[in-house]
Amino acid sequence: MTLDICTRWNSTYLMLNAAQKYQKAFERYSDEDPYYILELEGENGPGVPTKADWDKARKMADFLEHFYDLTLRVSVQSRPTSHTYFHEIADVLLLLREWCHSEDNLSKEMGTRMLVKYYKYWGEKYGERQGDREKSGEKDKGDQLLNFTVFFCVVVDPRYKLSNCIKMGIKVMFGDTIGEKVWETMNSIFRALFEEYKKMYAPKDKAPQPTESESTTETSKRVSRRMSVITQQINSEGGTVKSEVDKYLSEDNEPDTGFDILKWWKVNSTRFPILSRLARDLLAIPITSVASESAFSAGGRTLDDFRTSLTPRMVERLVCANDWIRGGNYVSVEEDTEQMALLEEELGGLSISKEDTPATES
Repeated sequence: MTLDICTRWNSTYLMLNAAQKYQKAFERYSDEDPYYILELEGENGPGVPTKADWDKARKMADFLEHFYDLTLRVSVQSRPTSHTYFHEIADVLLLLREWCHSEDNLSKEMGTRMLVKYYKYWGEKYGERQGDREKSGEKDKGDQLLNFTVFFCVVVDPRYKLSNCIKMGIKVMFGDTIGEKVWETMNSIFRALFEEYKKMYAPKDKAPQPTESESTTETSKRVSRRMSVITQQINSEGGTVKSEVDKYLSEDNEPDTGFDILKWWKVNSTRFPILSRLARDLLAIPITSVASESAFSAGGRTLDDFRTSLTPRMVERLVCANDWIRGGNYVSVEEDTEQMALLEEELGGLSISKEDTPATES
């Protein structure tokens, strides 16, 4: 049995999930141990669990299972997770709405309370109905509670980009009217962010090289003047050069099967040099603080009261070495007996016996 920890709700799920499997054992426990009922039904005792209690425990376990699986998915440290956050919160919203319309009173009550907290975290303006703030006497906070970085991380995912799938997902979350506003705002802010990166990382124009003669200088001036006139004429007729964002969005979306987003951006960084830097920074954002809290905890265990004289460099080496050892990408130093047997057979076939060796003349 897994014991419950009052400060960790995931332990509650693990306890209920394990306890419901032993329902019959608890029911027979009263026949085997007479003190079982006396202790539970004594003064200030919780009482013996009834069939209704087991039903509630089973419903609560099903309720918490979705969030337990979500926590496991967003808490990984070996791969980026920021580009999946939008899909996760959209699924949570749909799940809470489903529970709010449930016929079961327990599920309906929990879903309603959690939906209020969901709107509190993901923009009160977009979660409330029109006129709610005026009735409560509060001022409109605008878009301050909605972090558009969540949507930017989906844009740099070549499987989705700014597709209709994402647009429909936003409308499902916020409704048609407000969803259209969120979609337009997200597009404009993302392009503005790209322009900021373009100012920082775009290659600067090279200085003109000195010419060898005056005739060459005059010729280059005429060519440059003619090319500038042609460029202006092309731009006036609507023939503009596509930016990296337009080229990226105009290409077909990548298939979802076996896709590695980091590998894709590494391969296509030469085609999208500025956008790849933006994707690098966005994909490096952790969804949760699990990794940073784990690093601080590891530092506290390394630099304890008995090793306070360690230098910062040595502490860094110890923490990194411990992380590498616990990681999944390690080289096993144990012998593989099957591979060793195959290797010995191959070497045995290549060995030359003494009988096959020609005798040398004395």
